Amino acid sequence: MVQNGARNRWITWRRHCVCRLEALIDMPDLTPAQPRDAAARAPALGIRRVALVLGLWLAVAVLYWPSSVALAHLWTNVAQETYTHGFLILGISLWLVVRARHKLAAVPVQPVLPALIVLLLLSALWVWAWRAAIQELQMMLVPLILFTAIVAMLGWRAARILAFSVGYLYFALPFWSGGIFLLQDLSARMVGVLVWLAGVPAYMQGNLIELPAGAIRIAGGCSGIHSFIVALALAALYGVLFELPLRRRFFALGLMAAIALVLNWVRIFIVTAVAYDTDMHSSLVRNHYWLGWWLFAAGFVAFLWWMERKPAGAPPARPAAPAAAAGPVDAPAGSHLGLPRTVAAVVALALALIVLVAFATGLRTSLARNHYWLGWLLCAAALAGFFGWIGWRRKAAQPSRPAAPAAVPAAGPAIGAAQIVATLLALAILPAAAYGMDWTHAGQSPSVAIEWPAAPAGWAGPARAYASVWHPVFRGASGQSLRQYTDARGATVQVFAVAYREQTQHAKLLGYWNHLLGTGHVLSRESLRIVTTPSGRWRQMQVRNLAGTRSLIWSRYRIGARTFVAPRLSQLWYGLAALIDPPLSSLRALRTACVPDCAAARRRLAAVASALRPKFVPGQ
Repeated sequence: MVQNGARNRWITWRRHCVCRLEALIDMPDLTPAQPRDAAARAPALGIRRVALVLGLWLAVAVLYWPSSVALAHLWTNVAQETYTHGFLILGISLWLVVRARHKLAAVPVQPVLPALIVLLLLSALWVWAWRAAIQELQMMLVPLILFTAIVAMLGWRAARILAFSVGYLYFALPFWSGGIFLLQDLSARMVGVLVWLAGVPAYMQGNLIELPAGAIRIAGGCSGIHSFIVALALAALYGVLFELPLRRRFFALGLMAAIALVLNWVRIFIVTAVAYDTDMHSSLVRNHYWLGWWLFAAGFVAFLWWMERKPAGAPPARPAAPAAAAGPVDAPAGSHLGLPRTVAAVVALALALIVLVAFATGLRTSLARNHYWLGWLLCAAALAGFFGWIGWRRKAAQPSRPAAPAAVPAAGPAIGAAQIVATLLALAILPAAAYGMDWTHAGQSPSVAIEWPAAPAGWAGPARAYASVWHPVFRGASGQSLRQYTDARGATVQVFAVAYREQTQHAKLLGYWNHLLGTGHVLSRESLRIVTTPSGRWRQMQVRNLAGTRSLIWSRYRIGARTFVAPRLSQLWYGLAALIDPPLSSLRALRTACVPDCAAARRRLAAVASALRPKFVPGQ
């Protein structure tokens, strides 16, 4: 008996050791380097890593403040409302970062040192674009700089988790402006088809809809680019929030984009039909912006309804539990929280209508100058209501499952002060150097005086061109002037000179607001080509005035000591040269009438082009 008892105790102890060993082997989340309370430390670790990532966002926003200021102006520009949803996109991106805190806590930190070199190159490219006053490029580089900084500090695995959060910012950047003309032309064509099908007596001429009582122009704001961007942003967010398969995410993007385009065509057609029916007297003809957003809100609700009819990856329906003799009765199929199907549908419809009204109200007040923030806060609340309701429906439809174990931090090196300092230095060194150079040149006079040369032999001048129909417009110039010289036969050559001591986004040679031919369509261009003369290459423009008289205009740019006939190339060179010291930028243009013909005008310009060269000196 004693031997059998000892043998039984030995077998029991051996089985206990084997079970403990198997338990240790079957715990992949816990390694010898990780204590047993690692799961309890995961929330705090996730919060620390999120705080570090948000600190990087703040550092990029501060260090690259010219882009931050430009984006704030773009997002609050209610006169051109294409990107007024920008702060909403920014808020969603930041929320997605906070939402990913558990995933960030579960991946190891593996800094990528070569990413610092890429970060320096992107920073140099940003400084160059800023110096060249190419605002769209410098704003587009900011998310790339931020993502590269995350890779350098946290590694690729953490960067992949945050890739969508950073990339989502592109829905608020002027990445989409190039599609305005494409969508404008497409809208004009499709509206023409709808007008023809409806039998409305209208004549389509390009982007102009001519009706018996007037005409409607499909302007750039009617292209639907704003609703198209918002539609893609909402569809992309929907796919990420509910973790749709990649194929279904592309389907959601295509469906929402198609809905936005079609509803914009319907909006223009409704305005056209109402304008025809009321002889252009309806208020809808003058103010139809909100009609588009009401249609868009209804289309978004239809998009959610279609996508939620059969959610991707939805779990199979639970089999009904057998009825018990006593106890609670299971809710009927198709109900939530024990409500009948009809009651649940009514409650869901009421909630959708409330959220829809809040969404439309927010969009309406968002463009009012004094209610900008209120409007977009209401929009954010509406979106939260939409997606929250969908998440509640999905959770209620799924069978109860045991709670998933908390994410355990993976083994790996901690985030050291050295990698944080190295990343911040790579972010800051080049912009700080550029700002320092600006500070050293802050005392220079911003104005430029223009000294005109004396007239060459056989010519008279310089004289003011009071009776000229040519009045170039260059905003924010440091100095500009127009003079004319007259030869012995009475033929005149007008010379225009403009200079910028330092080019900025709102004061540069290639600004959209600048017009070499002037405003008012007094002069219109007929042809443009590059000509080679003894004084170098020139951009030759043949123009015609309202009376039908032709003239030639020669022009070229000068950046420092270099001359250019390609405008874009001159701006790119300025960005490179301005990295050390912003050079003086100028444009010189000569104009003469085609008397007796344009060949004689070309010879006249070639004879005096090298002599009529003004000097630019610092102003007092």
